[in-house]
Amino acid sequence: MITLEVLLVAILLGWLYALIFARWQRGLYWLVTYLPFAGAVTIALNLWWPSLLFKDIFFVIPLYIAFFARFVFVSECLTGFPRRVAYLMLCLLILTIVQARNSGVANPIMALIGLKVWLFYIPICLVAYAFVDSFERMLGLFRLLVVLSFIPAAVALVEILMVHQYGYLTAMQMVYGAAASEATQGFSVFRVGQGSFGRIPSVFTFETQFLGYSLAMLIPAYVLWRADPSPRWRRLGSCALLAAALDTLLSGSRGAYVFTPLTLTLVFLFDQGVAGLLAAICGTAALIWTAAGAIFGIALWHMYGVVSGLFSDYARSAAYGGLVQAISAAPLGMGTGTNTGAARYALADPDAFIGIENYYAKAAYELGIPGLLVVAGIFLTIIFVSLKARGKMLTPNLRCGANALLAFLIAIFLISFKGWQIDLDPVNVYYWLFVGILLKLPILEESLLWRQWRLSEAYDHAALRPVAQ
Repeated sequence: MITLEVLLVAILLGWLYALIFARWQRGLYWLVTYLPFAGAVTIALNLWWPSLLFKDIFFVIPLYIAFFARFVFVSECLTGFPRRVAYLMLCLLILTIVQARNSGVANPIMALIGLKVWLFYIPICLVAYAFVDSFERMLGLFRLLVVLSFIPAAVALVEILMVHQYGYLTAMQMVYGAAASEATQGFSVFRVGQGSFGRIPSVFTFETQFLGYSLAMLIPAYVLWRADPSPRWRRLGSCALLAAALDTLLSGSRGAYVFTPLTLTLVFLFDQGVAGLLAAICGTAALIWTAAGAIFGIALWHMYGVVSGLFSDYARSAAYGGLVQAISAAPLGMGTGTNTGAARYALADPDAFIGIENYYAKAAYELGIPGLLVVAGIFLTIIFVSLKARGKMLTPNLRCGANALLAFLIAIFLISFKGWQIDLDPVNVYYWLFVGILLKLPILEESLLWRQWRLSEAYDHAALRPVAQ
């Protein structure tokens, strides 16, 4: 017998699918609108695991169906997409499918989870490539992202105030209830000198997601601040940039004190040169002093010591050691999903799962050395293609967007030596969204320059036309 709840969900799904099928762009808008709050939905449902798939069921699947059905009839929307990138993506698809049959895979569920994590969000870059048909369309999407980013920022600020008022343990229990221990990784608190800081997940299920989200939001905020034609939106972008940068440090992730300066330095360096680099260094120093000293009560030199130690540890144990460990243990690969964090739930005892926290080590461990080369090839090819195109771009607004997006992709490439940020919500969507937009910007500039040339030609012909007597 069909219950009322099942009937209502079926009606909701049918309504959403019908609207997205009618206009596939709605699916992308609604997906990015839902992303910042997906973790809050999961926490509200007491970490009920099917809620992790809501964004896929409600938005991603109908978006893919609607988009690729449209692509059959209007294939021109992907004209100019780099073939080298497409071929490498195809190689990754083949490798993951072949390795799903590897004897090292514990069961079919592990393989399916591995396939989903590896492949499911890559088509977002094709959707984004087709979606951004003008600078104004990109700007509209970035405005939406920036407006939404203030909500997780406000929640994080409220949580920090509650921690100061009630103490960390009580504050987290008040906010997250029964899910507090898992959301904060067992109420993790780090003591540094005379101060301390703990995990602050905001509206996400754990602080690493909040960190990844805030790092991603640096990009649309920066583009609005530097390239939006509206003074009001430029001011809002500058506020969002400051809020997102501060949020990364408030998240309680020690890695933020390495990755946030790295991302900001790349963004400012690419877009503003040496002056931007100096501004980024001064700005991040002030942010670290604000977060560490004014909020957490940690002396700046103590935090500097933590950051230096973290950087050294990441380089030695995770970046180099993890990669060597994976290649030595499985040069031909152990199979799809065997080193994927989410695939641990396919095991009888999830706690028995021990992963190597290095994305390239994950690729080597699961897909072997060929998989490592393909994954690194995808990242590097996207970066090199974009670097080459960026050097030829003349339109200031489009060049600013390209600089910021490219900086984020390089930052994720480097961050992936430490962890699996690209496997986690919401970066697994934002990364491929930004890839699609970045690859489209050179095409937009060519189209813009062509239109300007045609207009100038038409103006010249009109000026030379004889005046009637």
